[in-house]
Amino acid sequence: MAAIIQLLVCAIAMIVVSTAYFSFAVFLPVFANYFAMPVSQLAWCVSILMLCMGLMAPLTGRLLDKSSVRLVLWLGALFLCVGFVCLAYAQSGMQVLGCYLLLGFGAAFLSPIVVVKHMTQWFPKQLGLATSLALLPLGGVLYPPLTQWLLGLYEWRDVVLIYAASATAVVILIAIIRDKAQLEPQKDGNTASAEVPSLAASKIYKALATSPEFWCIAFGFTVLMSGALAAMTHLVVYVQSKNFAASEGIVLLTAMGVASIAAGPLFGMLSDRFGPARGNMIAGLLQGTAFLLMLGQPDYWPMAVGVVVVGALISGRFVFFSNLLVKLIGTQYFGTGMGFASVIVSSLAALMPVVAGSLFEHFGSFDVFFLPMAIANFIVAIIFWRLVEPRPLRFG
Repeated sequence: MAAIIQLLVCAIAMIVVSTAYFSFAVFLPVFANYFAMPVSQLAWCVSILMLCMGLMAPLTGRLLDKSSVRLVLWLGALFLCVGFVCLAYAQSGMQVLGCYLLLGFGAAFLSPIVVVKHMTQWFPKQLGLATSLALLPLGGVLYPPLTQWLLGLYEWRDVVLIYAASATAVVILIAIIRDKAQLEPQKDGNTASAEVPSLAASKIYKALATSPEFWCIAFGFTVLMSGALAAMTHLVVYVQSKNFAASEGIVLLTAMGVASIAAGPLFGMLSDRFGPARGNMIAGLLQGTAFLLMLGQPDYWPMAVGVVVVGALISGRFVFFSNLLVKLIGTQYFGTGMGFASVIVSSLAALMPVVAGSLFEHFGSFDVFFLPMAIANFIVAIIFWRLVEPRPLRFG
């Protein structure tokens, strides 16, 4: 029962922090109109969010390995509260960008890295399934329609304050979080060690930087994540560019979340049963095909199928990536290693919404972005068809 409670608290925290990015596609046209700022410039909000998560990941990971999960989650929730409150009082588009910087700090500490680290303690034998359940993107289903509905009732500033209140509730809820070693010290062989790792971070970074398998894993996740992030950020604008209503884009955003929730546990079990490398191969094939479906598509339903497939992979991508790193790094130094990996992945992926937005403004179509992304996803599938199982690294 204690393990289930830990999983539920992590899941709730992930739902609340997802407010920052799952609501943004709905807020984007509102911000653009209110502050008279181009969409391509406001798209930097998501990029700033992702860059913060990536650049701060080494700090997050090292804090995880040196302190407690609860402390890191508390830091994230506090930054999230401050970010939303500041956003509610923003007076310009540039101030909005600054507020998303604060939200990025919150997302960096309330990140999937923290959840995976916690799940390695409580569910070492069913890590894929536990991670997929804790990271179910319920916010993808909840926040697009909820934000749209609230914007119909209140001004956007009041809606942001409502989301700030939900972040405040998480600060209280995180008090339940406990490391397994605190509740069940040395109960079985799977109990996480309470000792602080003694290995210097520089040695871990060096081992990863010289590992070809690590770079294959990092490249694969960067491609899978960046294309999906850009598609999700610009989905409403993309749908409108196909001469459909913005409301239909919000429906597709919600459908992405529903698909991810439905597919998340399946991908988790797939990772546990056949290995995360095979999962990444399937993800590359499916997402590449989805982007091809979205190319120049004048019809709603084929386009919708492509969008839903991208959404279905939201949970699976991170489960496969994190489980591959657990196999490569081990659990003791997972936080530090995952932080190093996230700097690379998030920093590159964060630029894709801006690139996609700029290409759209220049060419008037997202096809020029989706075509190379489809090709890159098929290359990822080939890489993970060859990379069956990463060999554990030796540190020291």
